[in-house]
Amino acid sequence: TTAQNVSISCTTSGATIRYTTDGSDPTINSAQYTSAISVPLNTRMDIKAIAFKDGLTPSFIAWTIFNVTGTMATPTFYLTDQGITISCATPGATICYTTDGSDPTQNSTLYVAAIPVPSKPMTIKAKAFNANWAESATAVYNVEKVAFPAFYPFAGTYTTAQSVTISCATSGATIRYTTDGTDPTSSSTQYTGAISVHTSLTIKAKAFMPYWVDSETASATYNVSP
Repeated sequence: TTAQNVSISCTTSGATIRYTTDGSDPTINSAQYTSAISVPLNTRMDIKAIAFKDGLTPSFIAWTIFNVTGTMATPTFYLTDQGITISCATPGATICYTTDGSDPTQNSTLYVAAIPVPSKPMTIKAKAFNANWAESATAVYNVEKVAFPAFYPFAGTYTTAQSVTISCATSGATIRYTTDGTDPTSSSTQYTGAISVHTSLTIKAKAFMPYWVDSETASATYNVSP
């Protein structure tokens, strides 16, 4: 799986070694071995060698094959409408993944289709494998949860009407809210500006973001008694 420098030796003192790298049988006219033969990455090389010495019968042909592959590319995660997809730049890769925090092995879950975005925070780890290649490094993807929405002013009893704002620490999150006591969903009213409260009212809010786990539902009750 790494580039190699191949040396050739002969125990017969004074012998001349001739070799080929194209799979053909070497002859007395083939290249003379004088230094290590370099086999770079992504190369398959058939090296054949034979030794000659005046007055002696040539040796048998020695033949060996070097297939230098390399290390599998680290998998890459992508977010799509189908969920979390994983790919590897090395052709023919087999990708395996885990969701329990452990490093993947060839016995881990085989990646065959997009992974649905989970309903709770999760760490997905993936690794690429292929026969005769060194396994890839482990790629890590953390499925995050949107931060809990915050109200201002805080819930409580007030003697004047209040202008209630809702914020979320997760940048880019969309806040949805209700005022009828039901829990917000992704279809509830979108928060775009301060909510005016003139009477007793309970506001519930939830924050959403594509490919993130939805926040918990935040609730604040305001009692306005002039």
